[in-house]
Amino acid sequence: VPVLWMIHTQDIAHLAWVPRPSWLELYHLGAYLAAGSGKAVGAVLLALELVLVALFLRRSATQWQTREQGLDFWRSALVVSCLLTPLALSLLASLARPVFHHRFLIICLPAWTLMTAAGLAAIRSRSWRGFAIAGVCALSLVSVVLAYTRVQEDWRAVAQYLIAEASPQDRVLYYQADGYFAAENYRNWIPGGDVARPLGIIVDPRNQNWEKQLDGAPHVWLGLYRARLDDPATRLIDARLRDKFTAQRQMPFRAVTVIEYRMKR
Repeated sequence: VPVLWMIHTQDIAHLAWVPRPSWLELYHLGAYLAAGSGKAVGAVLLALELVLVALFLRRSATQWQTREQGLDFWRSALVVSCLLTPLALSLLASLARPVFHHRFLIICLPAWTLMTAAGLAAIRSRSWRGFAIAGVCALSLVSVVLAYTRVQEDWRAVAQYLIAEASPQDRVLYYQADGYFAAENYRNWIPGGDVARPLGIIVDPRNQNWEKQLDGAPHVWLGLYRARLDDPATRLIDARLRDKFTAQRQMPFRAVTVIEYRMKR
């Protein structure tokens, strides 16, 4: 009911970035439930847990076919429904407006974990069961360590820098839409972020629509995220800006670079 209410009566422009459901997003969901990411460790852990989930489902199917252990079957069915029902509802809702995104489906995590644990319990050989438990635990630990040590973007520092340096008449360009979402939302929560802010613009180097929004701004601040200064797209954006602006300084932050441009006189 809340999903139907949201997609039919609410303005969900903030979800416009969610793509249509795809097999890739289904993989992202599996890796997210298994390990929080789809990198190498997450992919291996997902493969292992899929085998365990398959063992759980096979045991449940056997219970249904033999009509044995009726209560255990319905317990298993409840866990399966807790995983599949949110998926089915999200896919149906996405026929109207895409909402099928792996981070939105964390509600499936308890069911996924229970199915994995039940799959481990279904392994009859103590040796294989021990190896499987050790594999899940070891890969999960590695995934957690990687998640806490992986470089994260310092959007808080970027937002604080722009609050201190950029004026409301300036423009802030973000190459990558994720950067716009992160930096602009950080401004809503940190001190000073509620004052008048410069217009934020998402840059797509494939067209020139973003250039029309500069509108004679005295300063332009370019935030580069998931891009290097020597990338072809970055060089193209820089070349277009240098037609009217002069590059002043670069401020490096963790995984983000902000470049200041001043209007030519």
